[in-house]
Amino acid sequence: MSRTTVLRQPAFVLQRKNYRETSLIVDVLTENEGVVSLVAKGIRHKKTTLAAILQPFVQLELSWRGQSTLKPLLQAELSTDFSLSGMALYCGFYVNELVHCFLHPYDPNPDVFRLYRRCLADLQSAENVASVLRYFELDLLRCAGYGVSLDQDKHSASIKADMRYRFVEGEGFVADTNGRVSGATLLALYRREALDSLKLQEAKALMREVIDDLLAGKVLKSRAVLTSIMRYR
Repeated sequence: MSRTTVLRQPAFVLQRKNYRETSLIVDVLTENEGVVSLVAKGIRHKKTTLAAILQPFVQLELSWRGQSTLKPLLQAELSTDFSLSGMALYCGFYVNELVHCFLHPYDPNPDVFRLYRRCLADLQSAENVASVLRYFELDLLRCAGYGVSLDQDKHSASIKADMRYRFVEGEGFVADTNGRVSGATLLALYRREALDSLKLQEAKALMREVIDDLLAGKVLKSRAVLTSIMRYR
């Protein structure tokens, strides 16, 4: 659990929801405290600077106190604003939901904080947001302890570019002529290469399978929104 008082902690809002009549609960990803739930008291009934900056995709410096699971927010200051729009904005909400799902509350993970910040910067400037998402998914799972070996199969044999593979939950990849992902795609992901349309398609299907296995039936609301948008693009 976090110490009693935390001052000027770098953080991003992952999600926010109304609390009682005038307050907000904000779940934030912090650099050194992990995912923390804060209550911003009384900010909904009046226009305040605090209410205006407690938004997703804005790097903040937050101060709070308390030892309960829901801690009173003391102060918030704006640090960096990442201007996401269009598809990048919807991808950002997907990234927020993934982080919220795979990080345990109050479990510090500075690596994820850095990955998240870099992902927002990449989404802001990338021509191909799908590639940004695939590499973020891989990095997040690795940092959360669910890393997938992309250069070796479950038997520790090297992945072959001209073969196809099937993912086996908890074990890794096995060679399978009917597998949904090619060795070439796995090796491209391992080497962090630029992904062509076919590799992106295979990588998307693969990561959906891996993530769905780990979520054990939990539905990602942001993914459904993204899928709906892509269907009509």
